[in-house]
Amino acid sequence: MKDTKKTLRNRQNTLLSGLSSGELNQEVESISRHLLDFVLAYPEPFSLFCFLSTPLEFPTWSLLEDIHRRKKYQKIYVPRVMSSVKHGAKMDFFPLHFGDGVIDKNYMDQNNWGIWQPLPDKDDARVLEKEETGLIILPGLLFDLKGTRLGYGGGYYDRYLAGLAGKAILISPVRSISLSPIPLPQEAHDIKLNYLALDDGIYSIG
Repeated sequence: MKDTKKTLRNRQNTLLSGLSSGELNQEVESISRHLLDFVLAYPEPFSLFCFLSTPLEFPTWSLLEDIHRRKKYQKIYVPRVMSSVKHGAKMDFFPLHFGDGVIDKNYMDQNNWGIWQPLPDKDDARVLEKEETGLIILPGLLFDLKGTRLGYGGGYYDRYLAGLAGKAILISPVRSISLSPIPLPQEAHDIKLNYLALDDGIYSIG
């Protein structure tokens, strides 16, 4: 099964790397609109957790800025890698700061892969354990309609979410290019999504 996942990851990474910016941006506007509406209508109170996208991922920077402009009091947290895969693949979420309606990079740095992440703050560590509930927007390479998510292989999200059942609702934005027509392989530790944000709307995993 691990070999199958590795093959799927390699194939999808190659596919995404070969797309033009125009092809990568197909469906982004409609998916972002559905996801924005979903977040704005989500029952209060909750904290929002979301990945900060890299060039090949579904873009979240403008989405988070839109959420902030529409809902300034909303708590938004983004991930920071705390240790490498070799040392446990740990990450945590810390507050995202804004200035004049845009994400403020003065409160951020870049890791060894060039990914922007928030500066750590021990007072805000393990925030999801302290909050009543969280809505988490997850990244991924491939997804299926059963809520299976194929990540990048590091296991960061699976480790972070382990033991938080019932406190987090999980949703991912999914372009057609990342929606598998057949069920993806899954293992016991894989955590299922609750929703997919698709081009034609929000899909609830039954």
